[in-house]
Amino acid sequence: MSGRRWGFNETYGGADTNCAQGGREPMTRDDVMATVKKHIMDVAEDVPESTINPAMSMKDLGINSLDIVEVVSCSMRELKVKVPRSELSKLTNIDDLVNLLHVAVTEKERSSVT
Repeated sequence: MSGRRWGFNETYGGADTNCAQGGREPMTRDDVMATVKKHIMDVAEDVPESTINPAMSMKDLGINSLDIVEVVSCSMRELKVKVPRSELSKLTNIDDLVNLLHVAVTEKERSSVT
């Protein structure tokens, strides 16, 4: 996935709402991983959760570039975060995506507290 353009606008994501609203606990990295895995399994129905290794790329799982865009955009929409395209182009595996999304969620939660 490294060096590839994802076809996003400068930023992409869902509406600007507070992920921690309503007294919910802050989202953990495991929560973000579960969200990404869910969307991987949605677009690649033949990929069981047990085969999703965070060190692998989505291409390693046989997911094509259009489906990768779908996984990323659906994950961002569900998490209600925006990530710059320049950051997405640096990703090399699922773990990198989870880390990037978790940082975005954490920053959003922090900014909503102040």
